[in-house]
Amino acid sequence: METRIEVSGPALNEILQKLVAAGHADRVHDGAVDLGEFRIGVDSTLKPGTVPVTMLSFLSARTKQGMVQLRIGDTVVQMDLDKAREISAMLQSVIEAAISDQLMYTFLVNNVRLSEDTAGRALLDFRELRQGSRATVIPN
Repeated sequence: METRIEVSGPALNEILQKLVAAGHADRVHDGAVDLGEFRIGVDSTLKPGTVPVTMLSFLSARTKQGMVQLRIGDTVVQMDLDKAREISAMLQSVIEAAISDQLMYTFLVNNVRLSEDTAGRALLDFRELRQGSRATVIPN
């Protein structure tokens, strides 16, 4: 039974180059690396330019407490449950703000008949009122 391990394109290219340089070009077949029962290849389900995001829960071996792992591309962050809840609330808040931004911009362009540039500047002013500054986001 074959197990396929999906990796990013750059990671696969690095592995391929190192195998060929080490004289193991015979392990490369159809853009994948043959490691016996294991194969490493690019995840073909991802659209080009997208970054894979995965989350999982686990039990800390050290503290025996539930933890959350978040992976965005090649970056992995592990956090306790309180931090995960905080990040979840922040993400929900910024999603709602993005929806508000989109609605406000569309209203200004379509109903108030502002130019796209003027509506964009007005949206910056609105965001500053909502957040306290253009550069700083104040979490709820």
